[in-house]
Amino acid sequence: MPREQAILRWGQEGSGEPEAGSSNAPHPFQVGKRYRNRLGEYEVVNLDGPNMVIQYEDGNTLETTVRMQERIWRNIQLDAKIQREQEKQHRASRHSYPRPKFDGFGDQDFQDGVRGTSWRRKSELGGLLARRMTRLTAFQFDSYPVRGKPRLHIASASADKVDQRRRQAKFILELDEGQARYGFNIKRRPGDLDEGWQWPAFMEALAENSALQRQLEGSMRQHNLDWEVREWNGRQRGPVIARVQPAAEQAMLLWNPTGGEVEMLSWSGLVQRLSQVAQGQGCDLYLATSMDKGQAIAAGEHVVTPLTEVYRALVPLYEPGAPSTEQAESPAA
Repeated sequence: MPREQAILRWGQEGSGEPEAGSSNAPHPFQVGKRYRNRLGEYEVVNLDGPNMVIQYEDGNTLETTVRMQERIWRNIQLDAKIQREQEKQHRASRHSYPRPKFDGFGDQDFQDGVRGTSWRRKSELGGLLARRMTRLTAFQFDSYPVRGKPRLHIASASADKVDQRRRQAKFILELDEGQARYGFNIKRRPGDLDEGWQWPAFMEALAENSALQRQLEGSMRQHNLDWEVREWNGRQRGPVIARVQPAAEQAMLLWNPTGGEVEMLSWSGLVQRLSQVAQGQGCDLYLATSMDKGQAIAAGEHVVTPLTEVYRALVPLYEPGAPSTEQAESPAA
């Protein structure tokens, strides 16, 4: 179902809300009512013009903006409706999409090239990861192998061109001779950005959403994730500028620059550093972890589980500015 039709039908089916695209549309929030974002259910505690205070079920409160929470709330509602329609259409379809099959990594998969490997295919691990993430989230994903490299992107099902994936956030899986590395990636070229780049919405969320910061810090500790900040270098990887790990003190991070001294930063300090890098050299940003080659091979077909656990934990980073599901109606192959 086209997203515009879903918006209209949602407004007609008892919500009492006009279309989200209307410039005069009031926001849906009321004090004391319960809503949801990607971090869970919350109650609206206070509304003050463009700002609002929400309280999660665990008692934590967040000062945020009406605009951001409205966008997330409407996306969740519309994505759920579109997902149901797509599932209904898929069940009614005469076409049969074969289920990907993956028996596990072999020793030959861990190399600098891709000759003799098949795990990146849509009929194997690539397709299996895309299907699993589509089922676990409100987004439609597909898998995209990186040409000539042992790397795989799990991204929007509409991102079928390399330039689209460069502008959008994505989940990654990369093999080399000793390990499998997996997590989240987003890029920002230097200079002005035209339409399609997710970086501005990503930075806005990272700067303003303290609940997202807490969730990320918990995920970093649980899954042994760290940030890798690289200089933008187009199609090739640029040099590493810094790595960032959680500090012993809560809500603080360790900025470890290449060739420099480690500094302790707050989350707002991290956002400032990333902004400086992005405005200067551009930025190729990762939040990832790894498992060694022996672990990955020993896990067999069940290696899918730790991969998707990390991807799912990082969905709140993917959500800001994510492509809408109206562009991704084809099921991931």
